[in-house]
Amino acid sequence: MPICRTCRGEYGQQEAVCPRCGSDVRVWDRFNTTLRKFVLKQGGVLGLLPSAAALAVWIGWVPPEDAGNYFPVLTLVCVGMCLLAFFLVYISYFYWWEQWWAQQIYYAFPISLTLLIVVTAIGGLLLTPLWVLYYTTVGRPVEFIDKALFAAIYVPAFVCLTTAVTAIVVSDYITRLEQSAPPPIFASTERLLRVVVDAAINTINLPGLNTRVSAGSPNLDPVYEVLQTLRIPENGGIHVLLRECKRVQYPGADGKMQSKPMEMLWQVQADRWGRLQVVRPGSLEPYDVDKRVFREIGRHSS
Repeated sequence: MPICRTCRGEYGQQEAVCPRCGSDVRVWDRFNTTLRKFVLKQGGVLGLLPSAAALAVWIGWVPPEDAGNYFPVLTLVCVGMCLLAFFLVYISYFYWWEQWWAQQIYYAFPISLTLLIVVTAIGGLLLTPLWVLYYTTVGRPVEFIDKALFAAIYVPAFVCLTTAVTAIVVSDYITRLEQSAPPPIFASTERLLRVVVDAAINTINLPGLNTRVSAGSPNLDPVYEVLQTLRIPENGGIHVLLRECKRVQYPGADGKMQSKPMEMLWQVQADRWGRLQVVRPGSLEPYDVDKRVFREIGRHSS
């Protein structure tokens, strides 16, 4: 089944709204791209130019009589590494989109697509003149150490250029994605809370949100209230204290069924995508001031 990138939940092929988080999933259908589409329509062909340049160097510059087996093998390794780098950057475009949002919300690993572009571009621009200078001044490597040194400069130069150019194309793609797609659920405490509470209710076999009633109602359907919400700054997860209120029936002294209100507290913990990690009976616990990050208290409502 397709995956909603907003909450990583599954949805049906014909569904327009994610049943888990309520976001419009049609945008993900539009932005899901195949490798062929990425290359031909999204500008990914630019990321293949360094590989073509490596082939051109071997075919058009290195004299055949001087090539031997070294340059064919070196070119094969270089092109293979470039294609691998191209593919890895291509398949990680949703990761970079998520990483951009993660850095706004919690203590995510401080690496960005922009940093990747800058580092690899500088590496490619520094190493390319270096191997050209080496080949034009020293000549074709003969000794094993010279061959290893030349390969250590030559291959990373093209791999860095491939990574930088492909990452630039992916960066443009992510910019358009940020403008059109809904943010991930961990970017909003309210949306994350809704998903977590719904999952917790299903786990403890409580009725859904639409059957809520006020405490003290003769209706026996339970109600719930979010007493405390605490975001986890280290990973974007969430702690929720959920109160379940329901009327329990019992036979009275006259044999007639009576009811009285009772309540129970539940401690719920989930990761940043709303996947439950802990659901257990709990109690209201105070938190230190420095831990009250994204703290919200109040009734959860539709």
